Amino acid sequence: MEYEPGIPRVTKDGVTIIKNVWTGSGAVNVGVGLMKSVSGNANKHSGDGTTSSTLVSSALLRKGAKVVDAGVDPRKLRRGIQRAAEATREFLNQMAIANSQNPKLISAAAKIAANGDEALAEAAAKAVEAVGPNGVVYVEPGAGGKTEAVVLDFGALLRGASHQGFLKTPAETAAKSAKSGDQNSSSKPPSPPAANNLSSTASSNIVSSWETESGEPVADFSDPSVLLYLGELRDAGVVEACLAATGERPLVIFCADAAEPLLAQLIFRVQKANLKLCVVTVNFFGDYQHETFEDLAALFEAQVFSPSINHPIKTASDVSSFLGRARRIRIDSSETRFWSLPSSSSSKLQSRLLSAHKAFNLSSATSRSLALERLSRLGGRQAVIRLASGTQASLNEAHDKLIDALNASRAAATAGALPGGGAALLHASFLLDFLPLEDLEERLGARIFAEAIKEPFVRIAENGGGCAPLLAEQIRAAGNTNFGYDARKEKVVDLVEAGVVDPLSNVICAVEDAESIAGLVLTCEVVVTEKTVYSPPKLNTYPSNMF
Repeated sequence: MEYEPGIPRVTKDGVTIIKNVWTGSGAVNVGVGLMKSVSGNANKHSGDGTTSSTLVSSALLRKGAKVVDAGVDPRKLRRGIQRAAEATREFLNQMAIANSQNPKLISAAAKIAANGDEALAEAAAKAVEAVGPNGVVYVEPGAGGKTEAVVLDFGALLRGASHQGFLKTPAETAAKSAKSGDQNSSSKPPSPPAANNLSSTASSNIVSSWETESGEPVADFSDPSVLLYLGELRDAGVVEACLAATGERPLVIFCADAAEPLLAQLIFRVQKANLKLCVVTVNFFGDYQHETFEDLAALFEAQVFSPSINHPIKTASDVSSFLGRARRIRIDSSETRFWSLPSSSSSKLQSRLLSAHKAFNLSSATSRSLALERLSRLGGRQAVIRLASGTQASLNEAHDKLIDALNASRAAATAGALPGGGAALLHASFLLDFLPLEDLEERLGARIFAEAIKEPFVRIAENGGGCAPLLAEQIRAAGNTNFGYDARKEKVVDLVEAGVVDPLSNVICAVEDAESIAGLVLTCEVVVTEKTVYSPPKLNTYPSNMF
């Protein structure tokens, strides 16, 4: 596709293609807009299957418009389409493969969505297997020639230490420990955990994310206590009460702001007295500030202290009920990474996760990015897929295929899978021949719907060089709903065994979108558009002073 300005876009993503379709005719643009809404709805709810939704919807509209022009009652036609769509949904749900958590099945769905790119499909499937269907997966360009998935086993907050004075390089930390004679193993970061089953095999693209020590200054605490102070930290008595309550354990204070005189005092004690303390300023805006503190409270099993609501902190007993704990916290100048305790899977954390998912699904594009940050923090585990290096055009194409593969993997892991290649809808169309409808025009609506849902299979068969009607009869004669046409092998096979599957949600979304758009368009009588005025091109004229 031509992009102006910029390099041409090479993609197979249906929603990206249809977004760039535009015609000069107002009436035709109305139809294009309807198809864009179908594709966008499929992309929003299932993330993939936009091409199938567009094919089924357009075929149903074409066939329905012909019979309406012939004099069929559009209301009865619509009722027949609705009855057929309902029967198709029930059949697809019964036909779905129950063992959707099978890694091979998820990988097969990803491979089909990625146009057979095994590297992208494996990375997408492994990432979804690692973080779960609702986990957070980031995609970014890589520096090497290989696509890989990296699992990050920690939560992250994009705020670092309030002052560089709280941080120390590994060399400074070792020198101070040697000087004080402190050989307590609790002051050292814990050893990396054993590799999980995803990264233990040599063939896996999942790479352990446990960072190696660099020379940058950090504050790295094992088993610290945590105070969440939703306000400006200016009273030294609050810090003293926290230190008295924590004893020898390190202390990390997350606050909305901190007074500079207090920070200077604390930095002096950190540098001279080797105090295990760090202050992190969490200065977000609006409601996101409050949501962040509540998320951290759920992760650390703490309570948020607000100086405007709670009683002042004066003694250790006043603050003990507000303190939380973490397995490990690592703070640098720009980011805070934390590993929660294994016990932090309370109902409060699950409630915060549901809240973040709801915000992600209902928010605008800007708010969705903030909700995504919340999900990655609360999940405690995230994945990053680094694409193999190449030109910008090839990276764009790989990115589109990877997003489709990720969405297909998530959908298959969540709701199950069906035989691919349009076979599931083809078998559903066979069933509609026996749908009990008394009214002739309603039966005609069901018949039109049955023909329309064959469209993905017909296109695949024709693109593969096969005869669609002949192949459909062979599949029907096989008597097995798993059978369909494999375009790569050019023969009718068991598609589940061959690894050709589609997520259930994608196929059902195509059925629902087609039913919805047909019910709207076939019962309309008038299309109102803006009048287009033809403007002839201006002739090239010479300036008057040219000669």
